[in-house]
Amino acid sequence: MKKLSMSLILLGMTGLGYGQYSSSEFNNPIFDGFDLPVTNVEYLNEVQDHVTPRYAKFLEYIAPDWDVSKSSKFDGRKDQLFNVTFKSDRGYIVASYDYRGEVVLAREHFRNMALPNQLLIVIGKKYPGWVVDKTSYSLEYNRGIETAKTYKVKLLKGRLFKRLEVDATGNIMG
Repeated sequence: MKKLSMSLILLGMTGLGYGQYSSSEFNNPIFDGFDLPVTNVEYLNEVQDHVTPRYAKFLEYIAPDWDVSKSSKFDGRKDQLFNVTFKSDRGYIVASYDYRGEVVLAREHFRNMALPNQLLIVIGKKYPGWVVDKTSYSLEYNRGIETAKTYKVKLLKGRLFKRLEVDATGNIMG
């Protein structure tokens, strides 16, 4: 009986040990199948950073991967941009593509996103006792020009409320 108990304990510990195995390779099935064209890597590098909301990142991976040449409405004219809207339950991206399929312009808007911790700390220090009620995240991308990322935040304190605009670096603008 003692040998059986020890065997079961060792077997259980071995199983737990394998359950704790961690791999250095990140594998996220949501993003499987996205083969980004080299031409749109600039877009991703510009719009994504450590403060980009997770829901925005999902659509930001879809937009540069989308092949405009497969659309029946795309005629490939060099003098005209081709606009596509990508929607989710929390927001959208309107991307404008040139004749080569490169993202030239993009406008993004997402609502009710969790604020990054660094922004919560900045807001908490400036407005102690206030609670975040609603948020939105907006981005304006124009190839070759600095990308503007803005969070709009509604704060509550009892019956009082404030509306703020905060950029991605934590500067409060309103």
